[in-house]
Amino acid sequence: MQLSPEESLFIARRSWLSNNWPLVGKTLLVLVLTLTAWLWTSTPHLVNPWAVAADLQSGALPDASIPLMAALLPMMTLTLLLFIALAIGLAFSAFANERRLIRIINQRLSLKDPIHEEQPPEEK
Repeated sequence: MQLSPEESLFIARRSWLSNNWPLVGKTLLVLVLTLTAWLWTSTPHLVNPWAVAADLQSGALPDASIPLMAALLPMMTLTLLLFIALAIGLAFSAFANERRLIRIINQRLSLKDPIHEEQPPEEK
């Protein structure tokens, strides 16, 4: 079985993308964790439910703030950040599976393993 040039180019491009995903994914995870840490220290009412609860009990929150909104805001922010981290984790899994499948295709076709190429293939 032979691949057409378009199919070979597609496999080579996907190989390059899946090979470079770990760097991109780790960078995204570091950015999400950095954002979480920055929010935790600079605006604790957005992500720290214990800070909100303490300020509610001490009366430090303005009277105009609705206590329910103040209590739910950190939970929603943390849930959003967790969802982003889980989506990035799923992408790691998908790209690992794609690398495995491309490796199988290349073994079946006895092609050079393009997963370790440095540059993405160019279109002709």
